[in-house]
Amino acid sequence: MATFNIDHSSIHTIIFDFDGTLAKLNIDFQEMRNAIMSIVLSHGLSKDEIHTPFVLEMIDSAFAILMERSEKQARRFLNEANTIIENIEIEAAAQGELFADTKRLLTYLQSNEFSCGIITRNCAKP
Repeated sequence: MATFNIDHSSIHTIIFDFDGTLAKLNIDFQEMRNAIMSIVLSHGLSKDEIHTPFVLEMIDSAFAILMERSEKQARRFLNEANTIIENIEIEAAAQGELFADTKRLLTYLQSNEFSCGIITRNCAKP
């Protein structure tokens, strides 16, 4: 079990990434890349037109190219891509879990009056 001893005189705010820091990362990014590339191809683009392995950048590149051709097609592509990402993230979140000491750490920080924030690129479904 981890012991926490943080100098409050020099640190007042702590910001955490969520996946891989506070919780086990359960997103299959290769599956996500493959699914996005599949819809890129289904919209008439080639792999050669997408010059990045990063999912969000793939979407941005494809969207920009499609906007030059047809705004309607570009918007349809963007909706499809966002739905794929949302579904993968929601499925992964349902199987996710916090690391062993996450709750204890956050409780310690709160009780010692640290300001905390959590950032993530994951989606939230209303």
